[in-house]
Amino acid sequence: MTNTPTPIPQTPASKCKKRVCCPGKKLISYSCKVWCMVAICVILIAAAAVLMYFLLNKNNGGRPENILALSKKTDWFPECPSELFRPKERFDCYPEDPSVTRSSCEARGCCYLEESNLAEEIDSNRTTSYQKMPKCVYPKNYGYVSEGKTTPIFNGFVLPLQRVPAPSRYGDDIQVVHMKVEMQTKYRLRIKFYDPENYRFEVPVPEIQTHASVQDTGQNGREVYLYSVAYDVHSKVSSIKVRRSNTDTVIFDTSVGALLFTNQFLELTTKLSSSNVYGFGQHGEKYRQNAFHLETVTMFSSKSEDGTSASVHPMYLCLENDGNAYGVLLLNSNALEVQLHPSPAATFRTIGGVLDFYIFLGPSPEEVIQQYTESVGRPSIPPYWSLGLQVGQLPHQSIDETEKLLNELKTKHIPWESLVLNDNIVLKIPSNNKEKLSNLTSTLRIKNQKLILQLTASIPKDVVLNRDSVFNAALVKDIFITDKWGWNPIEGKYYGKTTVYPDFGSSESIKWWSKAIKKISSLHFDGLWLINNELSSKADGSVNGCLSDNLNSPPYVPEIFGDTLYHQTLCMDALLHWRSDVMSHYDSHNLYGHLMSVTTEQALTSNFPSERKLIMSDSTFIGTGQFAGHYLKIPHNNWEGIYHSISTVIELGIHGIPLVGTSICDEQSGSDERSEELCLRWLQCAIFFPLLQLHDGAIDYLFKLGHDNKDVFHVIRNALSRRYELLPQLYTLLYLSHTKGSTVVRPLFHNFLNDNETYSINSQFMWGSSLLISPVLEKDSRKLNFYLPQGIWFDFYQGNPIYSSGEWFTETNGPFADNKQPAVLHIRAGHVITLQKPAETTTISRQNSMSILVSLNSSLEASGVLYWDDGETKNSYELGEYLLVEYSAKGNSLNVTGHFGKKVLKSSFYKAAIEQVRIMGLHKPPKRIVIDKSYILSNKQYHWNYDTLVLDLKLILIPLGRKTELQWFF
Repeated sequence: MTNTPTPIPQTPASKCKKRVCCPGKKLISYSCKVWCMVAICVILIAAAAVLMYFLLNKNNGGRPENILALSKKTDWFPECPSELFRPKERFDCYPEDPSVTRSSCEARGCCYLEESNLAEEIDSNRTTSYQKMPKCVYPKNYGYVSEGKTTPIFNGFVLPLQRVPAPSRYGDDIQVVHMKVEMQTKYRLRIKFYDPENYRFEVPVPEIQTHASVQDTGQNGREVYLYSVAYDVHSKVSSIKVRRSNTDTVIFDTSVGALLFTNQFLELTTKLSSSNVYGFGQHGEKYRQNAFHLETVTMFSSKSEDGTSASVHPMYLCLENDGNAYGVLLLNSNALEVQLHPSPAATFRTIGGVLDFYIFLGPSPEEVIQQYTESVGRPSIPPYWSLGLQVGQLPHQSIDETEKLLNELKTKHIPWESLVLNDNIVLKIPSNNKEKLSNLTSTLRIKNQKLILQLTASIPKDVVLNRDSVFNAALVKDIFITDKWGWNPIEGKYYGKTTVYPDFGSSESIKWWSKAIKKISSLHFDGLWLINNELSSKADGSVNGCLSDNLNSPPYVPEIFGDTLYHQTLCMDALLHWRSDVMSHYDSHNLYGHLMSVTTEQALTSNFPSERKLIMSDSTFIGTGQFAGHYLKIPHNNWEGIYHSISTVIELGIHGIPLVGTSICDEQSGSDERSEELCLRWLQCAIFFPLLQLHDGAIDYLFKLGHDNKDVFHVIRNALSRRYELLPQLYTLLYLSHTKGSTVVRPLFHNFLNDNETYSINSQFMWGSSLLISPVLEKDSRKLNFYLPQGIWFDFYQGNPIYSSGEWFTETNGPFADNKQPAVLHIRAGHVITLQKPAETTTISRQNSMSILVSLNSSLEASGVLYWDDGETKNSYELGEYLLVEYSAKGNSLNVTGHFGKKVLKSSFYKAAIEQVRIMGLHKPPKRIVIDKSYILSNKQYHWNYDTLVLDLKLILIPLGRKTELQWFF
């Protein structure tokens, strides 16, 4: 039987008219041929466009070749007057190449100087010999000129500026730039340079309010401003000048250098009122920047080898020659650098955004910081327990090893407050160690000790895809940072694994992060340490590399760590969000760690609305202190590392982040000069930092030393005991930082503005305005040189007075002869500080009795304050759940007055009492001492020391919650 093939059914022509091709026809229709031809043409055109794109972008940062304006005939010629040949007047026109040739320099329209090594006296005290100064400098007529009339706005004006027809640097100059001046408050001025026609990225957070909290008015009812503003429209190029009203000191002047405003390169130079410049984040072993010679500070968040660039704070404080101070903030999150000049001046260079300056007039350094934190956000009050010793795990340390470490601490009677679990353990939750982890956390809770978890911003992809993981999520664009096309999460490398990165500004990512934190709440954690949020990746750009576009290869790259912007981070064209707005990684890289802190705080508030949790962040930015503290790993174990740690704490305090700590004698891959002396001196210094943390590597090293020298443990215990004794005072300073914006750890010049000797001291520091700390920082030291500014000071330990006219002193006892004295400490006359008997944990110590030290000045007066709450309720101050105790001594009396935040408090923390009082500054012993004019102290309750002139009161009871008067009679 033969199989007859089934005939193919034919489609009627009437039903095929609307089709391009009819499957039933043997021949392709004419219309089908036309459409196919069109499709092929489109594909060929697209392929040609892509090929052309990459050919053009290969060597030019992703932009087509630009024809420089130099090729156009104009009437413009550079003016290179003779003063440009003086080193102090040189402002670099070719910073990317110090060995620039004459032809390259002049192609930019700049002035080329043959002789670059000149000696010139910088000021009356310092001489710079044969400095390497720029060869290629800006002419006097390079920049922008006034174009049109000013437009008045509320408390300010807008001035249009037109670029002069000079040769273009990169060919994409913004021809018209607007300068907006806002006199926002009597002490805060804003000067913003922006493109009026096209959108440019601006930092979304923090959002600075444009109005004042309190305004001062003069006799005529008009507001009295601390500054005056003038702009020059008649010179070769326009400039703006800001003066201090009462002294006429110029504090901001753009008449030097040049204003450049291109698509990816912005530059502006301002004169400084003096060379005493402080700030710009955490950079090296000094907090005073050197404006006596050329020095460049780069700000691009990274996990660099020197450990100095994780945080970005483009803000400086300048101390004027007459002792007044002001601050300047550039609100910009792009990669940037600041070059300091010996003139003195500062050149800001950034590769995107706008030039948005805020000037804070002070006039004292503390007032500058208060005005700054009022604008960007006041620091939060941390939980009280966070001020105790934190014990950190080493990476990949097991739970068994951690428990062994904690048992050794207990055996050695070393008090500690909290345990930091590394992110390797957290990423594996839930894991096979679930039972061990649960037992560990239960033990901590029973002993009133706390738990801190490390959370990483670089999350392994397999962890995210694991349905049992607390970080499980779909790999979608709304949760993670994506590639430039906006669809797929960009992938990096960390932990030897492929990693993805949460988009902390996205609303979906915020929800997911909050759920993840809720899942790990079963561990009953008390704090979170956010790590790797510099957007770190061991794969440069991504596992797939980066496109050679204008974001990944911009025309100018600051002096960053690495050869490209995406070295050990993500591609610059990756996409992030802030709420509904899309941001490129190029614009928001420095902002990422801050966004992680903001989102984490929101998640904690959502899950634990009444609990005060601790947040620490590896990377910080403008305003991060409102949400998190910071812990810095010092890159080198040497004596310079201790100086570095002091500078870091002081600098970040200037930037509104008082809750700071540094590593102590950790294991290092770089310079390692660890010794018993170095590690113990470092610890004795670090106990006076707001955060104190010892990692297992340092503890293990100290334990090994202790086996051979039992005094090691005595030194450690005595140092920690001194810290715990001072915690009420430290906590009070953190309260003042939260409410007033003042610094906690501060340099001496903040309190002694007219003492030039204090301007460069970085071996001593102060707690507030009352306690001066002088640690031992030199190897093999058998004496300590320390400076006491003019006034009366009292030895913290003995109480004897020291009268200084502003002198250096030498100490040969103290830390050298007595292990109970970790550093030389002095109390400034006129202050009262609070102490509390130390214990193994802060939970126990907070129940112990208190004592106060009263240091009378020459007028027999002293004052102070104590802030006290339960140490763990969120927003205690705002809710009124606190007690504020004021101390006031005058003549022959001391008043202790407690003020409650509200009438009825939920907790009984206020029941603490003062049981000892030490009064320093009396000249003779009293004959009678009375409390509240009725209770007369017996001879057993007070003692007069004729050698130190100190009056000690004991076995007394002064409740904190009411007013008590103590009087002494001669």
